Amino acid sequence: MLINIISHINARKNKILKNLYLGLLNIEKEILIQDLKYVGKECFFQMPICITGHNQIEIGDYVSIAAYVHIWGDGGVKIGNRVMIASHTAITSLSHNYTQEDMYRTVVSASVNIEDDVWIGAHTVILPGVSIGKGAVIGAGSIVTKNIESYSIAFGCPAKHYKYREIPTQN
Repeated sequence: MLINIISHINARKNKILKNLYLGLLNIEKEILIQDLKYVGKECFFQMPICITGHNQIEIGDYVSIAAYVHIWGDGGVKIGNRVMIASHTAITSLSHNYTQEDMYRTVVSASVNIEDDVWIGAHTVILPGVSIGKGAVIGAGSIVTKNIESYSIAFGCPAKHYKYREIPTQN
């Protein structure tokens, strides 16, 4: 009997803690959204997400950002409409200048632009100054160091164009 009572108490405690945690994540998400430069309608953010440089980040309509995405936005990040960003992706508009002896004290910033209808696979890294064209697909685990053309399927380290998407025409 005592074991059943303890088990019931632990289950209730775990449920309460889970609800508190989810509530805190929702509060964190609302604060994050309010601090961004612009956020479109019906965006989905699966917390936890880590973002710096909030006031330099613009996000379009119907954007989905999965958990564990990290965006360094101080150099400017613009994400178009209907963009899907899978988990563990890193988007950075900041870096360090490796040509300087004291790299620690150098910051290089260059904006990142992700156009409409882009799908970014999990564990992708997007470096400063990169533009990803409309309708492009970036394969999981890629490192994007250069611009990606519209409707291109690109992947690898560094990401390279593989082929163009074949989009069926609508009647």
